[in-house]
Amino acid sequence: MNFHEIKQPDKNVKVTMNVADVPNGETIYIYGATDLMYTINAAPGAVTKQEFYLNNKLIVGEKEVLHLDPSDLTGNDSDVLKVKVNLSSGNGSLAEVLGEEKSSFEFIYPIKYVNPQINLNINQRINSSKKLEIYWNKPNLEGAEIESYEVYNFNNLDQILLIKLQILAKLVLSMMIILRS
Repeated sequence: MNFHEIKQPDKNVKVTMNVADVPNGETIYIYGATDLMYTINAAPGAVTKQEFYLNNKLIVGEKEVLHLDPSDLTGNDSDVLKVKVNLSSGNGSLAEVLGEEKSSFEFIYPIKYVNPQINLNINQRINSSKKLEIYWNKPNLEGAEIESYEVYNFNNLDQILLIKLQILAKLVLSMMIILRS
């Protein structure tokens, strides 16, 4: 069997997620250090207040970004992120200037850390048709259902990148066609 070992990403790589894209009440799964923010498409200054609470404790982030590490969580299923947001009305009234005219929203997300250690246990065998079969254990990642696998046989990684870009271009094109319909 011939395969290329791909270097694992640096352990300090962070994922950035906009929790405004996650429906209220949906579980947020993290697999390592993660930066969370709440950003909406609104006029500058429309978001007048934004607070993050982890397990009912106010967490102060940098520049409206919450840096969340798996060690910040209790490790059980009771971890909860609460985001409180105030939006101005934008009408410039005296009540708005005094901070009395606003819309307040609260979003609650259960948070679960999933340890991303995966042992696929890749093996090979010759089937009854005398063809080589490669098989492996299905990864068990809570919150991430594996839909498909891609197996490549190329001499260099540039070809893999080209194939992935072609697949991505086809996907974008098909999405544009669906949106036009």
